[in-house]
Amino acid sequence: MLQDEFSPKGPVTVKVNPVPQELCLPTVKVVNGKVTKIVNPVAHLLCFQVSPTPIIPRVWDQNQFGTSEIVIKQTRWLCLPSTKRVVTTVAGGRH
Repeated sequence: MLQDEFSPKGPVTVKVNPVPQELCLPTVKVVNGKVTKIVNPVAHLLCFQVSPTPIIPRVWDQNQFGTSEIVIKQTRWLCLPSTKRVVTTVAGGRH
């Protein structure tokens, strides 16, 4: 059961594909020449495909680019905070 701010009737049943589909990495952003540095270099999002959920079609969003109304069309991803572990490979196997 998941509950989010876009489901006005409370928790909804959602099917989550157990195989991750997307990995979002911290990135330096450059917009109109303005550089936004990475705030948390270990913060990653691992995204899983989910079944459709009830939505509120219009919401307000605030991020580093400003505040604006956005239109939500469908639910596609459940993105969870994740960490990574770098595995190095050497001749003869992994370490």
